[in-house]
Amino acid sequence: PGPHDTPAPPKLRGPPEFVRTLYMRVVRGIASRARLRTLSRVRGQPPCRASSSAAHDSIFGRILRGEAPADVIDDDGDLFSFPDHTPASTHPCLVIPKHFIRDASVLRPDEAELVERMERKARQLVKAAVGRDFVERELALGFHWPPFYSVSWLHMHAIYPRSAMVRRWKYLPVSFKPPAYVLKRLRSPPSAAGGLLRRAVR
Repeated sequence: PGPHDTPAPPKLRGPPEFVRTLYMRVVRGIASRARLRTLSRVRGQPPCRASSSAAHDSIFGRILRGEAPADVIDDDGDLFSFPDHTPASTHPCLVIPKHFIRDASVLRPDEAELVERMERKARQLVKAAVGRDFVERELALGFHWPPFYSVSWLHMHAIYPRSAMVRRWKYLPVSFKPPAYVLKRLRSPPSAAGGLLRRAVR
């Protein structure tokens, strides 16, 4: 180029792939929650829960109604378990209640027992799949916290072995909460400020 030519602007690099993916998950989660609020106003139901899967058209609702395929690992009448379609490790499992609850952040204190049952079920299923080689420290259990999920339906991830996890950025402490965190939150009396914040978030 000559001395008076304008230099070409530097090429701008986009964000890393995992940042773009995380951004899209957040956007989808926010959009899904907004849609649930709209549906609840139309149908007269609370936005964060329903007594069955009949009125919910998420992929989990369709699976429970037999409208979408899934390899059933276990169905005890209250909890339904099936493999994660985007596995994070060798033995992936999702455990969901058969009635709709939006996510772990809207659980009530009287639903702590549900979290405990989901945790026991997930551990039991992974132990059965792994067999005698099961190592407790290799088991990761948790819930994605809003807005870091793409399906608005309470679901616990069971991931084994932890040491072979892929896409670890999806399971950072800010977005992935273990059952102990959820149970402590449910059993701790909320402060006045915390109660107002939760009502505002919902």
